[in-house]
Amino acid sequence: MIARARSFARGVRAAAWLGYQIEANWTRPIVFLVFALAKPLATSLILLVMYRVVIGGTTSDPRFVGIYVGNALFVFVPLLLVGLSWCVFEDREQFQMLKYVYTTPIGLLAYLFGRATTKLVMSVLSCAVLFAFGALVLHLRFPVTPASGALFAFCLVVGIGGVIAVGLVMAGAALVFPRQAMTLNESTAAVLYLLCGAVFPPDILPHVMREIAFALPMTYWIEACRRLLVGPGFSAALAQIGTTQLVALQVAITCVWLAGGLALYRTMERSAQRAGKLDQTTDW
Repeated sequence: MIARARSFARGVRAAAWLGYQIEANWTRPIVFLVFALAKPLATSLILLVMYRVVIGGTTSDPRFVGIYVGNALFVFVPLLLVGLSWCVFEDREQFQMLKYVYTTPIGLLAYLFGRATTKLVMSVLSCAVLFAFGALVLHLRFPVTPASGALFAFCLVVGIGGVIAVGLVMAGAALVFPRQAMTLNESTAAVLYLLCGAVFPPDILPHVMREIAFALPMTYWIEACRRLLVGPGFSAALAQIGTTQLVALQVAITCVWLAGGLALYRTMERSAQRAGKLDQTTDW
């Protein structure tokens, strides 16, 4: 068991180095870092302008702080979730190397995790920069105590696990879908932005969409982190749950999604292998 874990970790490490080389081989590291941080900063500034023009509120308004926190945390979703599935399309369609990766000793799952590590690092840096920008430039207040800070870090780690769980489902789907389905990545991220309470509470969604929102691990992750940094009140439905219960609920739903996502990924990987889709290239 320990030997398998070490072998898996070595595979993830090697794939992470390869992922960085693929992502950043076109420029110097500092230029790549600026490029990676430009998009989340621009999105936050757009939210600021929209909030001031449409609502007419100030940055000290707790509603804006809650929206800003949700947007800052959501950067993990498009980067990490899409990162797990995008490299399937990239290696199969563009580089045509997926079939060779599948036959290597590290295995395809370790390779996907390693390739997504670069996206994870970019997400952490982007999130940290957004919080720093909000505190230093926009003068947002995040009243954090040592206890709430430690719990926030725990919720952040669990939340990343929830994003990975959904990403596993997307990666499995990428193995069995043709090239045209690469648009599913961005569209899924956009739908999750609508559902998981990043910029507005899921309470206001129509009934069916609200039920889907409350089944997602990201909904409880963003709400728990927002509550620890800003305070309760963003979602009326979740405000009825205590912070400890909310965190426990986040952990439970994330574990269910991780188990289900891994099982679905394994099933779709075997299906792609049997159908000969690991080396299949498709046209537009």
